[in-house]
Amino acid sequence: MQIRHIANGQHSTPCQKRLCLNSVLIVSQALPYVALLIVLLFFIYAVIGMQVFGKVKPIDGEQINRNNNFQTFFQAVLLLFRYMQ
Repeated sequence: MQIRHIANGQHSTPCQKRLCLNSVLIVSQALPYVALLIVLLFFIYAVIGMQVFGKVKPIDGEQINRNNNFQTFFQAVLLLFRYMQ
């Protein structure tokens, strides 16, 4: 309930607003590191997928087809991104 009041600006003091702003600034400084970690994990899993499943022959009409495979790095990253969603 109080979070909604702070977000709307009702009954909040300047100190509370400054505290919220400082919290957002501190969290936003860590976001590039989190994004870099996600990119690094994608890279590692794409390379592992290429090593393990890169030689599997794609067959149209099956789960592993010309759009869904680990034969190239770009296709591996796209496949991982597609399955993440």
